[in-house]
Amino acid sequence: MDRNLKNQAGVTLIELCISMVIISFTALIICTFSKSTLRMNKDALSNDAAYLAAEQKIVKLKSEVFNHIPVSNSDNVTLENIHFTRDWTIEQSGYLLLARVTVSWNSPYGIKQITLAGTVN
Repeated sequence: MDRNLKNQAGVTLIELCISMVIISFTALIICTFSKSTLRMNKDALSNDAAYLAAEQKIVKLKSEVFNHIPVSNSDNVTLENIHFTRDWTIEQSGYLLLARVTVSWNSPYGIKQITLAGTVN
């Protein structure tokens, strides 16, 4: 009877291989989800910085005086180590001056842009 117990102690090579395969698949799935989560976080940071760049431009345009309407121009700005290009136009709509600011930037997945509009008078 002692002889049978000694033969059953420990882990077999097959059990060890199966557990290693399960651990490997689990690690692969976790790495895949981590990569997509990091990419989504970077995209969200870029979008937030682009909205901030557009808001800053609209606030600056509110303090300026415009002699000729329509007005359009562009500039470059860097926020959060991301280079943005801002294009803006100012048009008259009735008694209001409307500003439209378009911010574009290069991402690893192509050129992205957002547009923000507001009044400047």
